[in-house]
Amino acid sequence: MESKGVVDLTNQLAKAAAELRDCSVKLQNIELKIKNAYDGSRFVEHSILVNQKTELASTYQKNLNYILKNIDSHLDAKIKIYEELSKKFSKNSNFIGDNIWELFNKFNEWLYSLSLQENLAFVNLSGIILIMLSLFSIIMIFYGDIILNYFQLEERFPRIAKLIILRRKFQQYYLLINILIISVVLIIMFALNLLVLIH
Repeated sequence: MESKGVVDLTNQLAKAAAELRDCSVKLQNIELKIKNAYDGSRFVEHSILVNQKTELASTYQKNLNYILKNIDSHLDAKIKIYEELSKKFSKNSNFIGDNIWELFNKFNEWLYSLSLQENLAFVNLSGIILIMLSLFSIIMIFYGDIILNYFQLEERFPRIAKLIILRRKFQQYYLLINILIISVVLIIMFALNLLVLIH
C-alpha cells in the first residue's frame, strides 16, 4: 500500500545500487588491467584504461551520491506511510490491549522522569490509597452482614442465598488478606521513609 512516489524512488534507488555494484566490479577489472599494461611497450593501452577508470569512478561517485542523497527521503517517506497505516489500524482496531500498553509505557516514562523524593512521595500516596481500599473492604466485611440482615436479602432473594452463604464462609479469609496487605504496605512505607531520613 505504498504510494507511487515511494515505489518509484525505491526502483530508482535499486537501479542506482545495481549500477554502483557494476561500476565497482568494472573498476576492479580495469585496475588489474592497468597493473598488467603498465610497462613501457603498452603505454597507449595504459592511458586508455586510466581514462576508462576515471569515467567509471565518476559514474560510481554519481550513483553513490544519488543513493546517499535520496536514501533519507526514501526512509522518511516509508516511515510516514507506516505511521499512517498504524494509526488507521489502531483506530479501526477493537483490541484494547494496545491502548493499555501505550498508557502503561507513558506512565513508565513519567515515573522514570521523577526525582527520588517524587518517587517516594508517589510510593507513599500509592500505599495510602491501598490502605484506604483495604480498610473499606474490612468495613464492608463487618457491616455487610448487618446490611444483609437488615434488608433480609437472604429470604427475599433465594437465588443469591448461596452467594451470601459462600461470602460468610470466606469472610475470615478476606479479613486476613486485607490485614496482611495493610501490614506489608506499612512496612514498605516505613522502610522507604527511614531510608530517606538516613540518607
